[in-house]
Amino acid sequence: MNTKLYFFIFLFLLFSFQGVEGLGISPSKQYVDYVPNLEYVKTFTITTSLDDNIEMYAKGAFSEFVIFDKKEFMGTNDVKITLVLPDNVETPGENVLIIGAREKSLGSATIAAVTAVQIPIVVRVPYPGKYVEIELSVNDVNIGEEALFNVQAINRGKEAIHSNVDITLNDLDGNEIEKLNLGSRSMEPLETFNFKYVLNTSKYEPADYNAVALVDYGGFLVSDEKIFRIGNLLVNIVNYSSIIVKDGIRPYFIDIESRWNYPIEGVFAEVYVSNEEKELISFLTPSARISSWEKSRITGYLDTSKLEVGKYDSKIVLSYGNETIIHGELEIINSVENNYFYYLIFGVISLIVIFILIVFRKGLKLK
Repeated sequence: MNTKLYFFIFLFLLFSFQGVEGLGISPSKQYVDYVPNLEYVKTFTITTSLDDNIEMYAKGAFSEFVIFDKKEFMGTNDVKITLVLPDNVETPGENVLIIGAREKSLGSATIAAVTAVQIPIVVRVPYPGKYVEIELSVNDVNIGEEALFNVQAINRGKEAIHSNVDITLNDLDGNEIEKLNLGSRSMEPLETFNFKYVLNTSKYEPADYNAVALVDYGGFLVSDEKIFRIGNLLVNIVNYSSIIVKDGIRPYFIDIESRWNYPIEGVFAEVYVSNEEKELISFLTPSARISSWEKSRITGYLDTSKLEVGKYDSKIVLSYGNETIIHGELEIINSVENNYFYYLIFGVISLIVIFILIVFRKGLKLK
């Protein structure tokens, strides 16, 4: 039974892989702004390693208005499509047309998986009256650098509008820090405009902030928001080994997180273990490079043979051109104590396996 199951899984993966590799289409997703009677022409490249005929097809919105310069062919080919949009569309918003390529059907007498690929062409039809879409973008910076805010506004309505753009900067608790005005502008239907603002961050504290863009166009409101970060040269220690089994040389993990908007070279830690009387042992981790805002782990090695079972004070000094120091606790335990957990896990897994085997055998008897 298991052999048959594995065989069918193998066949499924094999044919799935061949389908992905056998047929391709490029370029990918396309966008078109609706204009009455617009003639949209696009060439797609169909790549194939299949020996069968390939046929083109269209489905979805406006599929009846699509003309292919070739409907059927063999081998890799360029296919030009022509889409002539109607003079009137009753469904505003994004109307999706699907362009696809597939293996030529072998007929109803043959059962076979048909390989196919397809891409969407999104036709954006204006909304009646006034309608604006916006997108806010902002870059992470270090303190003292300039943050560039950009609000892209697109008039998706059929009427001209006058838009006014503001950005409110809040802390992550929702408290307002500052309001920025990016100006105002009249926009014709289908017009796109980018409202920009350059913010000097010298007066801000290093932290994460929530920027909320609000566009007012004739009493209608639309908003977008983004989290952005103002960094400083700081690497936080977010977690570290607090329990280690007494078993020779053991790994000691330190999880860190950069709050700096550039990579940092040469990050390492020195760990000190002591009791109430004196320092007992210390060790260094290898140095590492961490990327901007990265969460990472550095690892050192502790010789537990020099420590008795019990609790100790620990001190981690993280160096990176600056220093982060944290005081904590380290407990050394016997390996037998630690094994109880693994015995429990092993027992639970064993019970599950036994249960599955019993159910499986009962199923065979019923057959």
